[in-house]
Amino acid sequence: MERILFNSEKHHLRTISIKVLEHRPQGIVAIEKLLEALTLSTETTRSYNGVVDVYEGNLTEEDIKQEILTWMEEHQIHDLSSYKAFLETKGQIKRRGHYLNHILSDKSIFTLRIIEDPKMFVHIHPGRYSPNTFRVKANTLKTAIVAEFLALCQDQSPYDIQVVNQARIRLQLSPVDDKISSIYQTIEKLNNFLRKLQNLPPIPRPDSAQSWWQKWMRFFLGNNPKPKAEQEEPGE
Repeated sequence: MERILFNSEKHHLRTISIKVLEHRPQGIVAIEKLLEALTLSTETTRSYNGVVDVYEGNLTEEDIKQEILTWMEEHQIHDLSSYKAFLETKGQIKRRGHYLNHILSDKSIFTLRIIEDPKMFVHIHPGRYSPNTFRVKANTLKTAIVAEFLALCQDQSPYDIQVVNQARIRLQLSPVDDKISSIYQTIEKLNNFLRKLQNLPPIPRPDSAQSWWQKWMRFFLGNNPKPKAEQEEPGE
């Protein structure tokens, strides 16, 4: 859809998941093509630096763009000049220029910015800390994506620390130990979405990959059985 630029390969979990699955049949040899498709190659790492806001809701890329286009039609925004005028009068301004936060049908918030391009002038991305999104360091997201791809190709668990470090080596990042809850949390989100697209149950996160609060909750609940009134009736 012209007029709207949405870097879905960076901000949309469904798109990322689909790209991973599309390259899986070719095996590990396709990893460079996957990195290029996700703009993760060394030539384009600048587009994947810092932190990234990723939409994890159920709206497709097309759904999101269509909702923005409908909003534009309702406000008679048809070209760069009318969009710029609308942002300057209705939007807010920060260091990077005028912007507007738009609420989608699932209550997600997308930020609309401007690009000085007559054909594609609306730049959208998930809003910071919006519903149905998560904020993650770029290197953490890259690690999770490549680890998931390697695990699929090698029939291994993406939570395997050897797979995680194999991914980081390919990304020219330093290895990590198994106390990396942020990476495991991102792998879990990606794995859940990938498995859903395949109509498969998610791969359970092993005990070694549990965060400290998950371990504490398991310990607490395990040592605090339900009161008698809440206990299940014994089977026959």
